Amino acid sequence: MNARTLQHSRLGLARGPAAAPRVPALAAALLLLSLAAVLLVFAAPAEAAYTYSFKFGAPGVGDGQFTNPNGLAVGQDGRVYVSDTAINPRVQAFGADGVYQSQWGSAGAGPSLFSVPWAVATAPDGSVYVTDVGNDYVQQFDASGAYLRTWGSNGAAAGQLAGPFGISVDGAGSVYVADTGNDRVQKFSSTGTFLSFWGAPGFENGQFNAPWDCAADALGNVYVLDIALNRVQKFSSSGAFITGWSGGGQSPAQLSSPRGIAVDPDGNVYVADTVNNRVQKFTSKGYWVTSFGSAGAGDGQFQAPAAIAVAPDYRVYVTDLAKNNIQVFSDATAGLPVISSLKPASGKRKARVTIRGSVFGQVRGAGYVKFGNKKVTSYTSWGSTRIVCKVPKGAKYGKVSVRVVTPGGTSAGKTFKVKR
Repeated sequence: MNARTLQHSRLGLARGPAAAPRVPALAAALLLLSLAAVLLVFAAPAEAAYTYSFKFGAPGVGDGQFTNPNGLAVGQDGRVYVSDTAINPRVQAFGADGVYQSQWGSAGAGPSLFSVPWAVATAPDGSVYVTDVGNDYVQQFDASGAYLRTWGSNGAAAGQLAGPFGISVDGAGSVYVADTGNDRVQKFSSTGTFLSFWGAPGFENGQFNAPWDCAADALGNVYVLDIALNRVQKFSSSGAFITGWSGGGQSPAQLSSPRGIAVDPDGNVYVADTVNNRVQKFTSKGYWVTSFGSAGAGDGQFQAPAAIAVAPDYRVYVTDLAKNNIQVFSDATAGLPVISSLKPASGKRKARVTIRGSVFGQVRGAGYVKFGNKKVTSYTSWGSTRIVCKVPKGAKYGKVSVRVVTPGGTSAGKTFKVKR
């Protein structure tokens, strides 16, 4: 039995020219488990700040419809990309409001063709990456769906894949693939050049037993979701283990066959807790924050939450394999930066000021600071809770209001006195 047969046998993937493209047996079994478990009663989570906003999609093969939407990503421009896995393999693009825009792909093997398109990720340059667990490769497209390149083939050697169920891109453009059948994570350049890998089968720190999805933050930390071990592990961009958390169960912070993971601009981690029919939010260190969602057919409820993505404006998008739709949730305060202190509280133009608070974003990106109506142009550092910058040269003398502006919103003002 060669590596191709061995790994696909383990994951239950159909192979060979006569095999019709279909959802992998492991994924199908987990979906059935998810659907069978919706009647389980679990401890009610703490009251969540997230509320249902709207939904889009419905069962079917037409424009804007889905048959097992297993992959989901949101670009920096707010555009939403969804992989349609089952009988109509393709990627569809929507506006941030859920309005259908375009699609690409059809059944097969080769450029712009899919067997079982699964995970989707977007890059800072707008590229869209799609894994194919039937063809064991990754395809790269531009934001409009134009084909750019393919990499990967079935096997266990460096750069080869065996059921790549997860993908993510960090702030520098490096691509991370959850190589599920090989129980490892592989790192590639933005154009598919193999860089490194880490992980092995097992239950210890740094080991995996079906790494199903991964999410990279703006600083290069990589969070890997293990569907069989019901846990999240955090690694550096080079694969060094940092921390891990959770375990199987129904209580807050526990997981049951989780299928999707995402990171918001501040580094908070969101997990689609599939069998428990909810989304759980954690800090970057693994501390539980809140949960939202419950089992049911209504708006804001789930029957099989799978892929998850967080937009630059902090809205949370979640696919549901049973409903064949996407639900969007928001927290009115989630994206608003908050200034807690300015040190010093007064100073001359070009003086260095430390701004402390929260929800600034891990990296500056499109964010900026204003002293009155004057934008800051000189920054020493920018982090989610601390910004160091200089009072702008043209700031008005006297008391001015300092505000932090990010894609998520604008903070309340904090008074600073500009001295002559």
